[in-house]
Amino acid sequence: MGITGFISCVKTKHDRPMAAEDLYRSPWFVAARGYIERRTDRWYILSAAHGLLWHYNVIAPYESSLNNMSRAGRRDWAWKVKAQMLENSVCRGRAIVLAGVNYRNDLEPFLHDHFDKVDVPMRGLTMGRQLKFLNDSTRNPT
Repeated sequence: MGITGFISCVKTKHDRPMAAEDLYRSPWFVAARGYIERRTDRWYILSAAHGLLWHYNVIAPYESSLNNMSRAGRRDWAWKVKAQMLENSVCRGRAIVLAGVNYRNDLEPFLHDHFDKVDVPMRGLTMGRQLKFLNDSTRNPT
């Protein structure tokens, strides 16, 4: 069945189109990518602008965040992502989610219904503690 990873997009991006996995350049994203790549069979980015993104898709930089979106906008975004997951047969096995509450809220019930197990290893951690968790996991992979 395998393990599928999901990482939320971040604000800090390069200034030209490139593969999504390389476009996002914050220390948090780089560390989250390393964490996900070591623990999953496949992974995707939860993009405020594009919905579900395969990490290898080439995209241009954009300025959009669920953190600035209305509640209704976040619900609409989640419906789009759910439809993309079903359309692309993403839902199987186990899921690991590295995303803040605005990216998870409307997706998490769906994930629990469609994956055998859903892990949110950094739930409740501040951004600083998330980065520490990710950096520690690099030094001590499990």
